[in-house]
Amino acid sequence: MRTLLSGLALVLVTSWAGAADDKKDEKKLDLFPLSKGAKWEYEVSVMGQTKEVVQEVTKVTPGKKDGDRTIFTISSKIDEQTITEEMSADDKAVYRHAFQGMALDNPLTILKYPYKAGSKWKETIKIAKEEAEANFETFKPEEVKVAAGKYTAHVVVMEMETMGQKVSSKNWYADGVGIVKQEVDFGGIKITMELKKFTKSK
Repeated sequence: MRTLLSGLALVLVTSWAGAADDKKDEKKLDLFPLSKGAKWEYEVSVMGQTKEVVQEVTKVTPGKKDGDRTIFTISSKIDEQTITEEMSADDKAVYRHAFQGMALDNPLTILKYPYKAGSKWKETIKIAKEEAEANFETFKPEEVKVAAGKYTAHVVVMEMETMGQKVSSKNWYADGVGIVKQEVDFGGIKITMELKKFTKSK
């Protein structure tokens, strides 16, 4: 049970929306670029120990009927393990459909368009028999420097509690790149992730 919870928390904290500042509200941002071959390489620090994590869009599945969104499978490689999740997007939002082959009861909205600093919303997460409520708040962009470069990043904070564990995350998203930095507290376990390299799809 804890393995499922930990995996779910990892996915949740790597994929939430950011917000544009007021002067850029009308610009269409792409804070979670989904396209075949897109790849993100991160350095992750967990309680003082570092690991390399590679995320890549490995599969694209067209909708079965008109109105269906294309599903993108993202594979995350950590040591010898691979974690998969299924995502989709349209001009209104980005959605999560499944994690490790387990479908969510309802697609989870993780990014909303258009963006505005100060936005708040709640989402209910249901997968297998696990259920939790996540609270989000967006903030104005910040300058952030990581190994991959310097970015103007859009910030979102997420907080949730499930099975007695509190989970919080602060995420920095760059337009056209995705997550460039995140800080997570999962029941007292602190995790920091920073982007080393981003490769656009060809």
